[in-house]
Amino acid sequence: ERERQLDVRWDSGEEQSFPARIRVVYDGEKGGFGILSALLGQYDVTVSDVTMSNIMDGLVVCRMRIEVRDTEHLNRVLTALKSEKTVHEAQRVND
Repeated sequence: ERERQLDVRWDSGEEQSFPARIRVVYDGEKGGFGILSALLGQYDVTVSDVTMSNIMDGLVVCRMRIEVRDTEHLNRVLTALKSEKTVHEAQRVND
């Protein structure tokens, strides 16, 4: 029977995080990025990289590399971003 036994290891209970890239288009009004940052903090998201550029009509495109627990966590974050009145678009990107 010894040959039928398997070595197993249980999850250590440590929470893992996974990188995801998102693109958010929002109104570039004063404090606009602060709103995004506060929302990400509420959802316990770590931001590891950000690039922003102004586009037409006062809109800003923000590309971020964030750390999330899983796909469900990412989807909740994107839904929350989309619900902000200053956000025009929020989506996961693969670049």
